[in-house]
Amino acid sequence: MSTSTPTISIRSIDSDAFDGLPPAALAAIYRRMWQILSGEDTSPRYGRLTPSDREAIAEILRETKRSLPGCFRQTSHPEAP
Repeated sequence: MSTSTPTISIRSIDSDAFDGLPPAALAAIYRRMWQILSGEDTSPRYGRLTPSDREAIAEILRETKRSLPGCFRQTSHPEAP
């Protein structure tokens, strides 16, 4: 059994199918996304994402997804220009 995190594309996130996922599934996905975008997850897999990249992705999500949890409403990297 694999314990790897499934890959979710932007195309998948920007779909009615994604928006129609059960609330518990959306909460888990958003929680994981925030761990990555906030820099909480420092694993090498996400090391190529700069603080500016992470903030840009978070900003796109803020502008396009109304169901984001409150953690996304804060700036993830205040030190980023």
